[in-house]
Amino acid sequence: MFLLYPFVKSSLLYRVIIIGWLCSLTYLSGKAQGRLTVSVSNTLSCSQKNATITALSSCTGGVFYSFSGPNNFFTWNTTGVTSVTADGTYTVTATNWERNCTDTVTTAVASAFHPDYLPLMSLYYATNGAGWKLKRGWATNCEPCSGWTGISCSNNRVTGIELANVDYTYDGNNLVGSLPESIGQLTKLTTLNLSYNRGLSGPIPTSIGKLTDLEYIQLVDNERLSGTLPESLGNLTKLSFLQLRGTKISGSLPAELGNCTALTQIYVQQSQLTGSIPESFGKLKNMIVLYLNDNQLSGPIPSSVSSFTALTQLVLSNNKLTGSIPASLTSLQNIKLLNLSQNALTGPIPSSLGRLSKLENLVLYGNQLTGTLPGSLGQLAALYVLNLNTNQLTGSIPESYTALTRLSTFDVEKNQLSGQLPTTIGRMTNLFDVRLANNQFSGALPASIGDLPRLNIFTINDNQFSGSIPSTIGNLRNLYNFIIANNQLTGSLPESINYLSNLQSFLAANNRFIGEIPAFTDSRYLRYVDVSNNQFSGSLPGDIANRVQLQSFSAQSNQLSGCIPRSFATLCGRTITISNNAGLPGNGDWAAFCSNQTGICPPCDLLITQQPFTMQYACNRGVVQLKVSAACSLPVSYQWYNEAGPLTNSVRISGATSPTLTIWDARPSDIVSYRVFLSAACGSAYSTRATFSLEASSYPEFDALADFFYATDGPNWTNKSGWLTTCSPYSGWFGLTTSPLTGQVTSLNLSPPSAPMAGNNLRGTLPASLSVLSGLEQLLINNNPQLVGGLPTSIGALTSLTLLDASANGLTGPIPASVGSLTKLTSLSLGFNQLSGRIPSGLGNLSALQRLNVASNKLTGCLPVSLTNLCGKTVDISGNVGLANGGDWLAFCTNRTGADNGIINSLKPGQWYDQSVWSCGNIPTSTDTVLLRHSVVVGVGQIAEAQRIWYTNAGKLLLGTGVQVKVGR
Repeated sequence: MFLLYPFVKSSLLYRVIIIGWLCSLTYLSGKAQGRLTVSVSNTLSCSQKNATITALSSCTGGVFYSFSGPNNFFTWNTTGVTSVTADGTYTVTATNWERNCTDTVTTAVASAFHPDYLPLMSLYYATNGAGWKLKRGWATNCEPCSGWTGISCSNNRVTGIELANVDYTYDGNNLVGSLPESIGQLTKLTTLNLSYNRGLSGPIPTSIGKLTDLEYIQLVDNERLSGTLPESLGNLTKLSFLQLRGTKISGSLPAELGNCTALTQIYVQQSQLTGSIPESFGKLKNMIVLYLNDNQLSGPIPSSVSSFTALTQLVLSNNKLTGSIPASLTSLQNIKLLNLSQNALTGPIPSSLGRLSKLENLVLYGNQLTGTLPGSLGQLAALYVLNLNTNQLTGSIPESYTALTRLSTFDVEKNQLSGQLPTTIGRMTNLFDVRLANNQFSGALPASIGDLPRLNIFTINDNQFSGSIPSTIGNLRNLYNFIIANNQLTGSLPESINYLSNLQSFLAANNRFIGEIPAFTDSRYLRYVDVSNNQFSGSLPGDIANRVQLQSFSAQSNQLSGCIPRSFATLCGRTITISNNAGLPGNGDWAAFCSNQTGICPPCDLLITQQPFTMQYACNRGVVQLKVSAACSLPVSYQWYNEAGPLTNSVRISGATSPTLTIWDARPSDIVSYRVFLSAACGSAYSTRATFSLEASSYPEFDALADFFYATDGPNWTNKSGWLTTCSPYSGWFGLTTSPLTGQVTSLNLSPPSAPMAGNNLRGTLPASLSVLSGLEQLLINNNPQLVGGLPTSIGALTSLTLLDASANGLTGPIPASVGSLTKLTSLSLGFNQLSGRIPSGLGNLSALQRLNVASNKLTGCLPVSLTNLCGKTVDISGNVGLANGGDWLAFCTNRTGADNGIINSLKPGQWYDQSVWSCGNIPTSTDTVLLRHSVVVGVGQIAEAQRIWYTNAGKLLLGTGVQVKVGR
């Protein structure tokens, strides 16, 4: 008897031995029935937490009493008295082995506890309730519905246990231990939330299946919770929410879960589930959210998933699922999130996914998908995220994708895609994250990339892109990762790249860029720059050292030259690589520079004394000038930039490499930022940025004057003082006079007063819009040999004109007949040009005309009879060998020699197109009357014209006696 005493009384082993011994003695010695009486002292209650069971046996001698009851209670003694704390039925056995006497009776211990008190206290003690962070009411009173921490009630029964985020720290309530089976006694429980208790361990009790009113289970981030999901969960037909994220629960999903038809949300992600998704899940037709990601599930996606017609979120990522994406998923017409990433799915992306009109997130990265990108996905107007990273997709990006104007993330990295980016990518104005790296894309980056104002990440490295970076890249002020390494990009980096104020990483190694490395002057958060293995030249950008967060700068293997800027000394200790640049000191030996300042630039006194004036106002189509002043003991060179890059002199730009930049014919498209880079042998500096605004001129003749200025190369006139620098000509434009009454231009005299025969270097042609100057009285534009083209026919609208001098220019073509409308004209000088054709008859009707000079041109034909009105006035038509009688004005005025009698006569046999065949040298046209006195051959090319003469108007063709007209060869 005493050999057994060292065992702990509650030991299961001890109980087995005692009972076995008692049975053995009874069997060996025969059983003598003793009378056993048992009494219970009191009822358990909140004030009386213990009840005493007293047993008395009629057996004489040494009697042993054993007691067993609820919650595996067991004890023994020789006194027959024990204390218990739980209600229920207890079994008492009294035994005297010496007298072979034994008896067993049962008794009930009653309680007045709340019906949920004891199961709750069982939970309390099983999970070290004394160590909970908050435990108000627990173990201090017996009424759980009186305000116990985490307990909610209805009709005086516990319906909810919330011991998760009790202090709003998402750190649980410090429950430590396993959930007791007695939890199944909380029969009215609807909500169980024990999340974030990382000391909670062991399996979910199978008794949970008894809680048939349970609707909500949440055991999130209980990382020691283990075992399998009990099949008894299938009994919870009211369960609508099951969340077991972040546990060590393993095994397969029980098929019995398919019986929980009220389920709307399942979250069993980040656990250790294996096996396949049960087909029985197809019965869960009320399912709205299903998260099974980050497990080890295998097999195909069951077709039964398509029965989840109310489903809005399906996340099966990071498992071992195989097979293809079921086309039947198109039945999920309410789906917003579809994430099947990081599995082993194969085959194409079903084009039918394009019919999921509510889809916002399509995440399929990390699979083995093949085929092309379905163009039908461009119909997903609600799509916000499209992530197809790390698959085996081929083909190009469909143009239809540019209709995805809500798309924020577009990630197709690590595929085998090719072709060019859609030129209309700028329509996708909501793009935030674009990742195209590690594909086979080619062609130039479209300029519309600058129309993506929200873009933060743009990675296109490891492709075959070519061409230059569009200047519109400077519009992306939110861009912070710009990764373009390992392509075939060329040209200079645009000046606008300096405007990327939020840029942190610029990685452009292994391309073919030329020009200078930008200083990224506005990129105050810049951390990483890699422009190695390009063809950059010039000096190191000293100003880049002022990017205080810069951690790494690599410019090795370029064509950089010059000294190392003194500002680079502040970068010693950071990751700087400038080696393999033959023009740098020591081939770019950074260690030598940092150790003893080898190759450092000498001190420099370059100082910008006047920055370009910003926000100046100019007139639309006017002239804009930006100026900078600098002081330096060494010669200074200048290079102006706008957002597209370095400027060069052109028709509209001058002074691109001087202190003053001039923009001619300024337009709204010119309103961008400008600045100048100043460099001397000792160092360099950038000016501040400047821009301007344009306003429309209210002066009605401004555009006509601007047309004239630019059509005749105004920027290169000898004297252009004042022209277009203001929005009206009242402030002293050279050669221009306006009426004090009407404000109209009355005189345009561009002959320099000091040398009127020198001209003003007008080049180009006269614009038709000159006719807008309706108040013009004098127009002097003579002695400009490169002023070419004809006089515009619209010149006849200048009815106020009294003086027109366009002599000694390079004018060609006929004198417009409209000149005959200038009835106030007193002097017309068109001599010494290359004007051709006939003298218009209307000139003879200009009664005010006192002087006419058309000498030394290429005029031809007879003289109009109307010119006799000018006999006696100053007229010079000499030097025009094609005029009748050589243009002898005296003979014309004396006896009408060379006058046009209205009929063209043939002078000799010959070809129709030969001027010498016809009187006055005029080849007949359809308006002429022709007298043929000789045989004339009409060639194939003249038949149509000759026919119009013959037949258009009766009587026009007169034939002399015996004359023949030969048509054709």
